[in-house]
Amino acid sequence: MTEIARSNGGFTDNEKGVGSPLEGLRACAVLRNIVVMSITRNNHYVPQWYQEEFFEPGRNTLAYLDLSPPKRTLDSSRIIEERSLFDAPTSRAFCEKDLYSTFFGTSVNDEIERRLFGSVDARGSKAVTSPRSASFTPER
Repeated sequence: MTEIARSNGGFTDNEKGVGSPLEGLRACAVLRNIVVMSITRNNHYVPQWYQEEFFEPGRNTLAYLDLSPPKRTLDSSRIIEERSLFDAPTSRAFCEKDLYSTFFGTSVNDEIERRLFGSVDARGSKAVTSPRSASFTPER
């Protein structure tokens, strides 16, 4: 049996030397088992599934009026206002960067979005769309 195939995943003391080929192999094996999740930074205050209820027939974007459009300073120091009326996919409408994010130093945490609003959105979507189908049974 090779050292890599041991059930405890360990190495003997003489195989743990700093910079040894087996140490590098073990580090690669550990890294392969780490799941990297992306942090949600674009938080919607109107869920995307709900926005889709307002699509015009045959369209997949919303006519969106931004009452506070972004401003930009030109090289000439002139400040202009960006467009306020545009077609927007749900990914760009009714959202704000880091609306539900929390910070600790430079670390960003999106647990509020994932754990609270993820569940609320999933249940809300079912509640709104299920009455349209005959198989609706409310959760208790």
